[in-house]
Amino acid sequence: MKTNLSFLAIALLGLSACSSPTSENVSNEAANASIAKSVAGVRSFATDAAYDKPCHFLGEEIVRKAVNTGEAEMAEHDLANGCSYEWAGNRVDLTFGGPRPFGSVFQAEYSFDKQFKTMVAVAETPVSVTPAEATPEDTASAKPTVEHAAMDTHHAAAPTVAATGVGTFEPVPGLGDKAAWNSVTGSLHVLYSNHIVNVTVSGKENAEVRKKYAETLAELMLEKVAHGEAYQ
Repeated sequence: MKTNLSFLAIALLGLSACSSPTSENVSNEAANASIAKSVAGVRSFATDAAYDKPCHFLGEEIVRKAVNTGEAEMAEHDLANGCSYEWAGNRVDLTFGGPRPFGSVFQAEYSFDKQFKTMVAVAETPVSVTPAEATPEDTASAKPTVEHAAMDTHHAAAPTVAATGVGTFEPVPGLGDKAAWNSVTGSLHVLYSNHIVNVTVSGKENAEVRKKYAETLAELMLEKVAHGEAYQ
């Protein structure tokens, strides 16, 4: 009986060895890059790869649908850190904040804020009393109130605020981590992780339509970045 068990154990070990995968057993199909695609977001923090031209990873047909060009003939041009499409008096510029992603999210945010600074203004601003209207009693009673409010600010909940742009930049909520729109130039700038995406739409359409086109193109670029498809 012991001899039979020994033969059985040896047979099982042999089958296990034959079925163990090795580098020789892996087919070319299983090692295909398209099959072993990166999970979404894995390369969104990458810093070691240069960006590809947006016109390469988006393509003319995608841009045509995004900005509704119809059958108009389009010309493609290279730009620093990006590219552009031009057709029938209209133009779309697609660029990144640099040739590669920023070294960290902090560097990207600093650069974004420096170039496209936006501010948040409190909706309800306290009414101040002018010196001409103020009385000694008003001044004396107002001073402790102001000091007390300043001391207790960090304990209170954040007030309802209204976002307003500085200069010509207008904040765009719900796009990337931060986004700023310039209605004068038709430029949209989006911060996402350690990336900055810039889309400029110029042409015959009004500002609202160009803004909608810019948002659609920026979202498409960010999707490619998140999936690791925006690199060379």
